[in-house]
Amino acid sequence: MTTSSSLEARVFPALRKKQLELAYIPPQYMGRFDSLYHRLVPYMKVAPWRVIAFWAILATVFLRLALGSSFASFASLLQRAF
Repeated sequence: MTTSSSLEARVFPALRKKQLELAYIPPQYMGRFDSLYHRLVPYMKVAPWRVIAFWAILATVFLRLALGSSFASFASLLQRAF
């Protein structure tokens, strides 16, 4: 049993050190988009589906206005591809 204790005494600190190295995440810096990033991330952490649904609806309305009646053809094309 002393061999097992000796092994644990050597391996555990090394594993703990590696875990702490992997767990450290440096602060994110997005350049000029930094303020937008820091405002958007809390909403994405709390309710990501609300943000995703908002952008999906906005993109759908924009595509409908931009493509007009060919929007249905575009949607059918995407359905066939997937």
